[in-house]
Amino acid sequence: MTNDILAFPSQRNVAPDESVVRVGHAAVDRRIIGLRQLARHLLITPKQDWELACRVIAVDGCATLQAYAGAVLGALDTFGVRQTVFFELPARELSDGERWFAAVFAALDNNDDHSFAALIGFRASQPGRRRLAFLVRGLHEAFAQAECCCATGFATVDELDQVG
Repeated sequence: MTNDILAFPSQRNVAPDESVVRVGHAAVDRRIIGLRQLARHLLITPKQDWELACRVIAVDGCATLQAYAGAVLGALDTFGVRQTVFFELPARELSDGERWFAAVFAALDNNDDHSFAALIGFRASQPGRRRLAFLVRGLHEAFAQAECCCATGFATVDELDQVG
């Protein structure tokens, strides 16, 4: 028997990326709450042909946040290796799917293409990875543009607590 044990750093020495795991982070809150609201809205609307939506988004440089969200969720329905679940508002916890979105957005915020590719590979089967990556990048840009223009209309979890 050999000592082929990988040494991992202790939890004390590793600072977690709190933008990924902490619900109180404003940018994560706005994006995840926005996705929760969009997902709930998309549940009550007729399902769109997501391949057609991808083509329209690729041609149209001004696709909306809702168009990207619908296409991303359609791609995850088609090529996802696990179900994407969104919690109801105003839940402070993140579902596995919401944590995945937060991690993907953090990778894109940090220009970390390797982590982004690994996260896409973790969530989608091989035939849909390129399309999902394209759509998630577009969704990230749509959120950034909406935040820049103060047009999201999405509250943070703390703001929801003050109202409720």
